[in-house]
Amino acid sequence: MLLPFYAYLVRLRSMRISALSILGLTATAALSPACGDSGGDGSASTSSTTEPGATSPDTSAGESTMSASAPDTTMGTDATSSPTTSTTTEQPTTGDTMAVDTTTGDTTTTGDTTTTDTTTTDTTTESSTSDGSTTGIGGEANVLYVRGDGQDGNPGTVELPLRTIQWAIDRAGQLGTIDTIRVAEGDYAVDYSNDDHIVMLDGVSLYGGYRADWGERDPAQYVTRIVDESAVALPSSDSDPHRSIEIPAGVSGGTVLDGFHVGVSRGEHRAALFVAGDATIRNNVIEPTEDVASTRIVGIRVDFGDPNIVANRFRFDVVDVPRPSFAVTAVSSNGLIADNVIDMSGVLGKAYGIYLEGGAAKVLGNSIYLQDVDIGTPYGIWLGMNATPTVDNNLIESENISATCVFSNSGGSVPKNARNNVLDCNWTLYGSSPMRQWKTVMEFEDGLANAADNLKLAQTIVGPDDDMVLDALSPCTVTQGGRDITAEVPDDIDGLPRTLPLSIGAHEWDGGCQ
Repeated sequence: MLLPFYAYLVRLRSMRISALSILGLTATAALSPACGDSGGDGSASTSSTTEPGATSPDTSAGESTMSASAPDTTMGTDATSSPTTSTTTEQPTTGDTMAVDTTTGDTTTTGDTTTTDTTTTDTTTESSTSDGSTTGIGGEANVLYVRGDGQDGNPGTVELPLRTIQWAIDRAGQLGTIDTIRVAEGDYAVDYSNDDHIVMLDGVSLYGGYRADWGERDPAQYVTRIVDESAVALPSSDSDPHRSIEIPAGVSGGTVLDGFHVGVSRGEHRAALFVAGDATIRNNVIEPTEDVASTRIVGIRVDFGDPNIVANRFRFDVVDVPRPSFAVTAVSSNGLIADNVIDMSGVLGKAYGIYLEGGAAKVLGNSIYLQDVDIGTPYGIWLGMNATPTVDNNLIESENISATCVFSNSGGSVPKNARNNVLDCNWTLYGSSPMRQWKTVMEFEDGLANAADNLKLAQTIVGPDDDMVLDALSPCTVTQGGRDITAEVPDDIDGLPRTLPLSIGAHEWDGGCQ
């Protein structure tokens, strides 16, 4: 288990290296539209719901070496009119949260049959289609391919890929036989101000991180980035933010968004992802921009959906100005938020790791780092509007003298369960109505009905520079002190199996400990 872990670290530390430097090339490709200057209709009708009674505190991808069979395509768009899509979405289910596979493979569920495309460093394993036959990558009847030098008039094959992501989604809706869209490395532009952002469709999963010749999938190395290039900032609000990707109501948990870097840089109220459905959002890097034009910056905003937000990394691009920043906000959601690494260390304004208003979400096995500088109060988990989440196995770290691991905005806004967490904040729980000012684990566990086996350590043990990984110098109480959450989350953020005794936080560590 140690070898893949360290291999992952090497890959992770190179995530900021462009695809060009990795492949040793000098040519660069023009920025590719994610949605469509070709006439693809990327719009979706969004119901703007006012937030209920919230107390609001205040690469361009380089051209990769292509395989011998790769086409000599040119950049450009096709004049073919946009396919008209009539979409019928199924109602989201609100039953028990399903176990979520956090591995980075291309996995799609079609009916009762699971189709898995597992990639290695050298080859791409063949995938099984729903009829049981096996076809290598590029011959599947259920897959469309997108690459920056493709054309939207193409059929969407490996040899003749499409150019824009939204066009591919619309084509999938028109054909009715497509459940997977694979997107090659590169930058794909969106423009929300001109109704040109990505709107997902139920039953059609998106997978990024493919090498340009499709010979390998590694989202850390072959970065597929969604870039906000909106011309202007439209009026926006908490409940209707400017966004790059939208997941509408009716998009079910079997629909997956996997392997993308998603940014957002415009709008007073902005969110990289706006989610009203129940999709599975995993293995992505969410990186919104905090700047002078922003009032509220959010990584993933959930409005009444129950998504699975699993094994993602959150970090903020801060442009020298303090603004409230949130990794995940959720209104009336019973979804799953698990195995994420949330880095709020660079935020200059108030920082909120997970912000819940109402609902009974499951918050399991996350690693959250709050900023060290004393600029306002940073919060690991903020609860309001009678939110009653299950909070187990989370690792919350901060050296900020005012940091709060769990904040309760009202008497009914408390964890239903709070077990096996590391609460390395000045306040283990701070709240009002009634006033709670708890600094110790004993106060935390005496004051909550179902709180047990939590820890507060003398000093922080992990930091954002190393992805909050555990190692042989970590306390055994952390590496072996976790609660069994494998029914909901069988793997850690790196796709490694969680093994008993479990570790606390997003990373599993089975080696030596202190």
